[in-house]
Amino acid sequence: MNRKPSEFALVAVSLVCILILAACNCAPVLRYITISPATSTILSGTTQQYTATGYYSNGSITPNVSVTWASSSTSVATIDASAGVATGVAAGTTSITAYALGITSNTVTLNVNQVTAIAVTPATATVAAGATQQFQATGSYKNFNGTTSTGTAGDLTNEVAWASSKTAFATIMSSSDTTPGLATGVAAGTTTITATLGAATGSATLTVGPPGIVSLVITPATPTIAVGNSILLTAMEMWSNNTTHTPSGTVTWVSDTPADANVIANSSSTALAAGFAAGAPNITASETISAGTFTGTLPLTVVTGTTHFAYVSNSGTSSTNPWSIGEYSVNATTSPYLTSTSTVTLAGYSPTQTVLNPNGQYLYLISTSNGTFATVYDINATTGALALSTTATQQVAGQGCSNTGVVDPYGRFFYVIDDGSATCSPAPANPLGTIYGFTISQTDGSLTPISAVTAYTTNLNAPESVMVDRTGKYLYVVNYDDGTATPGFVSAYSIDQTTGALTPFTSGATINAGIGAYLATMDPAGKNIYVANNTDGTVSSFSIGSGGVLTNTATTTVTGAQAVLNVAVSPNDKYLYVLDGGIPPANGALYGFTLTSGVPSSTPIGPAVATGEAPTGMAIDPTGTILAVDNAGPGGTSPGEISIYTIGTTGVLTAKTPVAAGISPYFVTFLNAP
Repeated sequence: MNRKPSEFALVAVSLVCILILAACNCAPVLRYITISPATSTILSGTTQQYTATGYYSNGSITPNVSVTWASSSTSVATIDASAGVATGVAAGTTSITAYALGITSNTVTLNVNQVTAIAVTPATATVAAGATQQFQATGSYKNFNGTTSTGTAGDLTNEVAWASSKTAFATIMSSSDTTPGLATGVAAGTTTITATLGAATGSATLTVGPPGIVSLVITPATPTIAVGNSILLTAMEMWSNNTTHTPSGTVTWVSDTPADANVIANSSSTALAAGFAAGAPNITASETISAGTFTGTLPLTVVTGTTHFAYVSNSGTSSTNPWSIGEYSVNATTSPYLTSTSTVTLAGYSPTQTVLNPNGQYLYLISTSNGTFATVYDINATTGALALSTTATQQVAGQGCSNTGVVDPYGRFFYVIDDGSATCSPAPANPLGTIYGFTISQTDGSLTPISAVTAYTTNLNAPESVMVDRTGKYLYVVNYDDGTATPGFVSAYSIDQTTGALTPFTSGATINAGIGAYLATMDPAGKNIYVANNTDGTVSSFSIGSGGVLTNTATTTVTGAQAVLNVAVSPNDKYLYVLDGGIPPANGALYGFTLTSGVPSSTPIGPAVATGEAPTGMAIDPTGTILAVDNAGPGGTSPGEISIYTIGTTGVLTAKTPVAAGISPYFVTFLNAP
């Protein structure tokens, strides 16, 4: 095929052009420039950033190309020639252009609304030192098109330059800060707050007074306690200058879920909270004074907790086994469950019961020898070891042979009952029995006698057991009476919430139980009391009604029992366990009953489960996993033991290997903690 001459010529010319371009290595040439934004409106005193984009002969595009900027009307807006930042000057319209290498960009429009006046609100304000005041700036305008806008036409709070004329009295945040216009009082005095934008300025007056109360703050901040524990809370005034001070008025306390944890005032600024069920109640403290009402709220976490340690009073003695308190570590999920860690040897007096302060820091020993005494021990939180308090003085707590006690759920008061037994030496002051009461120091756990309760004797006859309800308002004492023909009874008293003094109920001051009413318990829900009747082999059930008044709801016969001594309720309120002491040298036994609305079933859950010889005390861990019973043993001359049982899902008990104790162990008790 023959090519036309014209085709050869075209090819030749193209080759020549390519060779020429290759030989000269020519750079791309700027062809045109565009700028943005196309149209914008700003306020006088504010800025607008412009950008330029270059387009080149080789098709490349370069953002932010270097140009020279110009404004057609500098009386309306100026522009930085190199940076491209335009600043509004006065109302009107100007054109913005850019130049580079002889190339002129497209033209864009910039409208400027002129701020003619600024109003700062509030115009006058007063704050306490340390407190804050938010100011707002609002502009009035002459618009670019000749119209005007006033008042609320625009919020300038984030645009203006804020200043305080006297920073020694107050400072204020600028537009570059997180909260522009927020003033903070520094010291008493008066300052002028100004807001400036361009030529317009507005002002307000801020007066700073002395620091004032802002709220109440409660410590500790986010505490966790276990069911059965208590904790001391303290409320302090938080002032506007972030300092805390003791409340000048009386603080009142409330729990939004008292079924989980209730709170009771302990002083003008402190309170004690007691945990009753797992939950997350909020505790609120309030103080009302002339300046107003101030509050603070604390989130309190209540957990089921676990048993960490156990204690038992070894009340018998021999040359090789002196009087002592047995100490044990506890693992409620793994055998042997209780492990002996140490013993506290007691010289000169026999222990009858150990009673724990619900805060877990102190143990109170009730002991007898030429009288009954209450002694304070400090508890090592890590090991559970006991140490005789170096700050607390031993207190007289009766003359009886059989003395038991109780600390109220909040850890404010400790009550000890003296049964008045005539066989004691020295003889009790009152043969019908007495109550001794003590206030508890929240600093070191020490006891101070309540004069109105020292040797208190009203409505008593051989008291054997004592309880305080979960509100801390009522005390109940179980009285054995003669133990043969006359029914025992429960006597009820109101507790003075400040002094701990007792007042018999005006209605329902006493209520009959069974014959030989002995030891008793209150269910974890705080709704029922159960009394073991030693002589007639029954359990009396009572519901706690309005005002703490008791109503007998059931009498349950424990068929086969020889001497019903004690009772305990599982933490889930489903099962009642009854301890039969038996007739030594025969072993005792445990009977279980289901509970329905606080009333025991008429028949046991299953066959009775044997304990050791001469049992007395019993305790259940907070998870409801194990039950422990102390057994005095044969005649109180040989070491006793602690029987251990696991609690099944239906309440059935399974005996585990017993744990050794000292001679005549009484009243095993568990220390629970988070």
